[in-house]
Amino acid sequence: MDPEGDSPPYSISSTARVRLAPGDVRSQVICQVAHDTLQGDPPLRGTAYLSEAIRVPPTLEVTQHTVSETQVNAIACLVKNFYPRHLQLTWLEDGNTSRTETASTLVENQDGTFSWRSWILVDLFAHREDAMLTCQVEHDGQPAISTNPTLMASAHQKDKDKGKVQGEACTPTD
Repeated sequence: MDPEGDSPPYSISSTARVRLAPGDVRSQVICQVAHDTLQGDPPLRGTAYLSEAIRVPPTLEVTQHTVSETQVNAIACLVKNFYPRHLQLTWLEDGNTSRTETASTLVENQDGTFSWRSWILVDLFAHREDAMLTCQVEHDGQPAISTNPTLMASAHQKDKDKGKVQGEACTPTD
């Protein structure tokens, strides 16, 4: 600050430590300074938007559902409550890349975070052996996170093991 008149220039600094939470995506911190040397001018004001600093890592959930009697499984990976919006999802089959997607159609949650669902359809009859599917997500330059592998029992294996694999299976994740 460089006041008019005979007063020497001065500066002041202030630090605010704020513990951020996922719900703070739309929040802001405002610093306002009023001083006699402003002589009737409005107070000095600065605004920091937390959306420029906050990072909310996603949580992942995978579900598996058999689609009718066609021996096709619909496997969904729900990527929940992340910010900022940029992320890449890779489906791995037995550890090898099966498909990679970049999130484009996102759902914006009420708290300003985002969610996204990716589906993969698997023809169980085309698989000779059981396969492990993993949903892996890279978000905002952070190390990739992934779900626990989801076991897909092949139709051939189901025929061999009649009665052992039936109905709908869901794999809970962290």
